[in-house]
Amino acid sequence: MVKVLCAGFILLLAIFAIRIPDNATALAFHDPIHIVGDAGFNAANGVTEGSGTFADPYLIEGWEISGNNGIWIENTESHFIIRDVTLSGGSIELASCSNGHISESDIIANGDDAIALWSCSNIEVSGCHLVAGEYGGAGVRVHIGQNIAINSCDIEDCYWGIFVYDLSSYVNVTENRISNCTYYGGICAYDSDHVTISRNTLSSAGIGVASWRYDDYQTLSIDANNSIDGKPVYFFKNRSDVTIDRIPIGELIVVNCDDFRASNLSLTSVFKGISIAHSQRISIQNCTFASAGNNAIDLYTCTDASLFRNDLDSFQVCGINIDSSSEVVAMYNTLAYDSEESSHLGRGIQVIHSTAVMLKANKLIKNWDGIQVWDCDDIDIWHNAMLEIGFDGISLSGSTNVRITDNLISSCAEAGTSYGAGLGLYSSSQVVVFGNSFVNNYRQVYVESSDLVSWNDSYPIGGNYWSDYSGTDLSSGSSQNISGSDDIGDSPYVIDASNTDNFPLMASRIPNLAPVALFVVHPTSGNTTTSFEVNSSASWDIEDSSMSLLVRWDWEGDGEWDTGWATNRTAEHTYLSEGNYTLRLQVKDSEGLTGDFLVPVSVVQIPRGSVPGDHTIEIVAIAMVVTFVALVALLVLWKRRRPPSSV
Repeated sequence: MVKVLCAGFILLLAIFAIRIPDNATALAFHDPIHIVGDAGFNAANGVTEGSGTFADPYLIEGWEISGNNGIWIENTESHFIIRDVTLSGGSIELASCSNGHISESDIIANGDDAIALWSCSNIEVSGCHLVAGEYGGAGVRVHIGQNIAINSCDIEDCYWGIFVYDLSSYVNVTENRISNCTYYGGICAYDSDHVTISRNTLSSAGIGVASWRYDDYQTLSIDANNSIDGKPVYFFKNRSDVTIDRIPIGELIVVNCDDFRASNLSLTSVFKGISIAHSQRISIQNCTFASAGNNAIDLYTCTDASLFRNDLDSFQVCGINIDSSSEVVAMYNTLAYDSEESSHLGRGIQVIHSTAVMLKANKLIKNWDGIQVWDCDDIDIWHNAMLEIGFDGISLSGSTNVRITDNLISSCAEAGTSYGAGLGLYSSSQVVVFGNSFVNNYRQVYVESSDLVSWNDSYPIGGNYWSDYSGTDLSSGSSQNISGSDDIGDSPYVIDASNTDNFPLMASRIPNLAPVALFVVHPTSGNTTTSFEVNSSASWDIEDSSMSLLVRWDWEGDGEWDTGWATNRTAEHTYLSEGNYTLRLQVKDSEGLTGDFLVPVSVVQIPRGSVPGDHTIEIVAIAMVVTFVALVALLVLWKRRRPPSSV
């Protein structure tokens, strides 16, 4: 028996000592392949076998192709398989083809699509490794495709991972691994129907869905097994009265829902954060977004929506996008593009084709555009702060019935830009602008093809504060002909030949608003030895700098303040007894106005033996081991000393 075991062991060593090569057969080099029509499937074009039938498809296999051109097949109906090919610099492109399968291939395109399907049907892509390159392109592009399956592929470093668009239908995207596709998205389905997205794993990539057709959303399927950076993708369709709060989440997509509430979510390094379409009575509040490749919050065809006290940082396209919606209020949101950087990117808030929208008390910092309104009616832009915006602080295009009041627009429009301004009006009418402060913008206002614009309210409410106004204030009255100052300039502020502020303010009159209190706590649950760390750095105020705000803490939420006022943004606390507590932060500005924010925490009693310094469990375990060893030793000694039994 021992000899048999030794022989088996030696055999195993010999097997593991044999090096199995990565590829059993080396690939052969081939020139780029271009097949036009079914007659093009021949040996010269890399076909190694097959007759083009379902049972015996043409096979293009085992080739390595270098250069910008790879494999291009067009206008075919024969069945074919492209398998185990390597393309360095080129792509596989199918145009008006059907009945094809691309599998187990390695494609590194040079800034173009790795695989592109143009007007194709009955095509499967599986088991491939795809890289589009740093200059753009998709891992797999599907344009006007039908009955397409993309599964079990590794896709990385692309503008789009998988891009399905322009009336494609019946597309299944399953069990793919997609990474580093944050610019345009990991999986995108635009204007396409019957798209199924299932069991995909995404890292630094996300899912984007959009369509102008309602039925496309109704036929969309996204299951709960998709994940982004290890966190689940949540998809809600045709639901009512849903609340999600404080859960790990990679992305949220909502379609045709009523009374939907999302709060206290954290979404980082995503393509899109929250996308909501064809829904009503929506609330998104106290959520944080960081490094969104597209829109952090996206509303399409929604009614009665509230976006309140969200923190959005470093988004590529839009912080908040409101499209074809009505009765939307966005209030007390912060939208910044990495305030430590000097560059600008992304629009803060974009409103398109919408009505009855109020944008109030939002703070926008270093975006490319601050607030941009296109083709809208009945819009209120009130008491927002646009700071260091690269182009227009506020921009109106083709919009009517807009009221712009009590906003701070400061240091906007980069020097040398053609049109950028604190406020840009383009083909808009019936616009009222007063009570705003225009401070040190490269160009305070730019007006193009706009009419019926009022730059002031009646006296003595007045017009706007202009930092470059050089007039005096020696007179008062509606005609400025009465001796004595009134904090309104004696002469108008002339914007251009058709636009004048008749009552320019000598100083800002923006009313003070309460500060916005925000903080994070880590962890949110623990025991009586846990140190709960809080950070209120996200708190802010329109008028005062964040660092000048005073904060204090109520650890139990019982109305008794446990700390005094301080500027320190961080603190920590340990609870002495178990229970559910509500941490409360209060923030105070320079004029004494305050804002509060609450976060629940859960505390449990620490189990016996897990208190630091309490080694009860360890001592008991060691004692048991020592006792067992001693008993075994005694048993052995007893057996050795026992006299042999007589026969």
